[in-house]
Amino acid sequence: VSKCKNSLMLVNNIYDYNEKLKFNSSTKLISTSVIEKYFLYKRLDTCLNKNIIILFIGRLDSYKGFENVIKSFIDLNQRGLNIKLNLVGHTEDTRLLNKMITKVKKAKLLSSLNKLGYISDSSKLIDLYRSSDIFVNASKFQEGFPRTIYEAFSNSLPVITTCVGGIGYQLKHKIDSIFCESDNYLSISESIIELISDAKLRKRIIRNGYKIAKEHTADKNTKKIANYIKHWFQNN
Repeated sequence: VSKCKNSLMLVNNIYDYNEKLKFNSSTKLISTSVIEKYFLYKRLDTCLNKNIIILFIGRLDSYKGFENVIKSFIDLNQRGLNIKLNLVGHTEDTRLLNKMITKVKKAKLLSSLNKLGYISDSSKLIDLYRSSDIFVNASKFQEGFPRTIYEAFSNSLPVITTCVGGIGYQLKHKIDSIFCESDNYLSISESIIELISDAKLRKRIIRNGYKIAKEHTADKNTKKIANYIKHWFQNN
């Protein structure tokens, strides 16, 4: 790779970007998690009803931390809040899922848990984003940047997320999202309570998240890459 000093390098991972930038100033960080314009939906606020709907979209395995979202859902209801949970994703760890469902049953909250499985229909996903109040990403380990966060932003849905992988490099705590601790359901609970109780913070996060989404549409990303290539050829 060190022989490519005079080449244009496009990378979609913050770690690759930092490494390659050391020897190639023409390295550019791009996003491959882009959204279509029809995902964009502007609203000023959420959490306006008594029942608060939390949305989780991702593989149902411990890597994605879905069990901590369920634990938080139980915890918040036991504190007296009216929380419903939409759980979307393919089940990878059936044993863990069954264990968590048992906990939900014991807490007598099964009617407030909506387990929807994997959804490929974008119109159904959009309906879920727009009918929910808060989106939670609970990934425990390093990853790039989840597409689901862009999708939540595009639908004016405030985001609570762990600060793993490239997330902490691209987002700002209490500016466009709220960071919670990895593998800590109580941290998720406290973040949800903060969003529900602080309308000013919630509106700021919705507003700034939507701005980010508008900069990551497929059209804008294509133009950005084309401009990088054009600029490189003009100067080499």
